Amino acid sequence: MASPVAHSLAGIGIYWISRRRFDRPIGSAFRLKDLLPIGLSVVLANISDFDLIIGWIADQYLHHQFSHTLAFALFIGGLAALAAPLFRVRRFRAFWLVTALVASHVVMDTFTKDTTTPKGCMLLWPVTDIYFISPIPIFLDIWRMSPALTFGYNNLNAAIRETALGGLFLLIVHRFHRFPRPAIRYLLPGTGLFIFLAIVAHRPLMTRAERQLELFWGPPPVQAASIAPEGNTGILFASRRTGNMDIFWIQPDGSELKQLTDDPAEDIWPIWSPDGQWIVFQSDRSGNRDVWMMAPDGSGLRNPTRHDAMDESPYWTASGNQIVFSSNRTGEFEIFVMNRDGSNVKQVTRSDAGMELLPAVSPIQDVVAYSANKPLIPGWHIYTLSLNGGNPLRVSSEPGCRARWSPDGQFLAYVSGSMGNPTDIYTFRENGRRRQRLVATPEYDYDPCFAPDGKYVCFARAAGKDKSGWDLWIVAIGGRELRSLTTDGLDNRFPCWR
Repeated sequence: MASPVAHSLAGIGIYWISRRRFDRPIGSAFRLKDLLPIGLSVVLANISDFDLIIGWIADQYLHHQFSHTLAFALFIGGLAALAAPLFRVRRFRAFWLVTALVASHVVMDTFTKDTTTPKGCMLLWPVTDIYFISPIPIFLDIWRMSPALTFGYNNLNAAIRETALGGLFLLIVHRFHRFPRPAIRYLLPGTGLFIFLAIVAHRPLMTRAERQLELFWGPPPVQAASIAPEGNTGILFASRRTGNMDIFWIQPDGSELKQLTDDPAEDIWPIWSPDGQWIVFQSDRSGNRDVWMMAPDGSGLRNPTRHDAMDESPYWTASGNQIVFSSNRTGEFEIFVMNRDGSNVKQVTRSDAGMELLPAVSPIQDVVAYSANKPLIPGWHIYTLSLNGGNPLRVSSEPGCRARWSPDGQFLAYVSGSMGNPTDIYTFRENGRRRQRLVATPEYDYDPCFAPDGKYVCFARAAGKDKSGWDLWIVAIGGRELRSLTTDGLDNRFPCWR
């Protein structure tokens, strides 16, 4: 989102364009009666961001939803038209001016460098809930995760750039509708100064802003050499070899087995962050299922969800700035996304009949694959959905679940099999085509994940029909090579390969 600086300057310019009387001498000063409509224009140009205050009061993330749509701009414009006669203003003029002021906020936010999903604004809601964002950002995203970042270098950099761009916009307005001379006396040199600062100070300010952001997220603790192999590569998995489910780390050749968690709780579903500096996993150590984070040596434990609902099966977004997970905090299980510190929780899937579970995000784009059980479609199926909104796409023609993306984002490995029968590991393209079975055995095969080169898949296999005694196996794409990675049968599940 752009800051109030950009929206306020846009509001002033739009108001000045709308003025119907330009018969005063160019050199005259502003009249006091100009201040009220200018101030009201500034408020209307920023009114969409009042959803931040409402969301803070309601303890929900409401930003960039209804208040950031063209429908909202038309709604506020309609209210202004109804009230116009009370202020002796023509209805049509009040309607288009207020609509333009509110719509300017929405349009400007679509030209902002958004760093979290969904990106942009739902411009055409309720026609579609797709978020629109310009591929070429003009404004910097405003950071507000903490007071230090709100008043930090990134937002200072954004304010300088917005003042420069806003000054240029006001100079264009002045070209057609002259400002009084005292205003232009300061506008022209002021705009030149901020253009100079925007060019010269951008890189130094961004360097300092990135350092501030690192301090906010907190660097992972220094990892012990005896625990963290160089490069943080290997296969994470959960196992009951300690008596309860804990997180372990093993190399693809079976060496360097390390235990990362040691808690009486059930720790499962570990997922590497894209940069290998963090591991997110599911645990009930807080009394119910929550999302937890830790460094690759098991230190630095954090609980970003801290919610009394069931928060399960977390997964990183491609940027590593956010975590997608499933939760029943709104009733049935849906897919949610949040910042990795637990802030800005947003629901991704719609609250309709059925459950949405086990999300996995593409490594190259903001698309999540998940398993869903819909009332009118028998069995579990795999769907994909853009984190920027739109309609979900069912990509599995037959029952399937637990999908994971290939490193290039072109294929999905998943579990397929009818209810009550043994399951096998398959792959298909992201659109559901080119379906291929990797393994065909009488056992139950679950939890597939691709190797970093995309040539192998690691998965968990049960020893019998009671779905117990799980071990990890590795199979080559094409199914010609198959070997076991663990052989103890102590419920080795949920591999994640990096």
